[in-house]
Amino acid sequence: MTGDSVLLRLLDRMFQLWGLVRGRPLLHVRILEDKSDQEVGGLRFEVENRRRNVTSLDPSILVTYHWPGRDGWQRRKMWFRVRDLDRQLDPFKPKVLSASADELSNHYWLSWFRTYRFRPTSGVTTRVRLRNTLLDPISAPRFAWEFLRLRVLNKPIEAGGAESYSEWQRKKRARGPH
Repeated sequence: MTGDSVLLRLLDRMFQLWGLVRGRPLLHVRILEDKSDQEVGGLRFEVENRRRNVTSLDPSILVTYHWPGRDGWQRRKMWFRVRDLDRQLDPFKPKVLSASADELSNHYWLSWFRTYRFRPTSGVTTRVRLRNTLLDPISAPRFAWEFLRLRVLNKPIEAGGAESYSEWQRKKRARGPH
């Protein structure tokens, strides 16, 4: 493990500890579906408030992603809007919500290294990092390492998710809404 990734982990843990001390809400989010071809409600996710204070989810979700263009890897942003009116997050009760994209990008279905930003009305912004469309979450240090390796060193990404399509389907079924 590199020194930078250890420092990033330490800083992340310190912010979480500070939020715990202050009693600020902390969200845990799992992406269940992200269908870029579905115009209404293409993003489905499960969100849970893991603190004792009640909060609600901001209706805007920012997604940054990278896609291989003619001039190398290009970075884009896309906004999703939460469709559900009841965005209140009670402590320790998961809730499944859906969101729709403001504009459908032609490149989104080819995207890699997605970062979803979920903001509670009070509390710490939660980031969910995904390597590709298989929707397997990865840690911030691994995300940074793989992206650096692809961008700078032009080396292939390590196989970290499913080894085969059937393995990926098994993982997807296990992820389900619970």
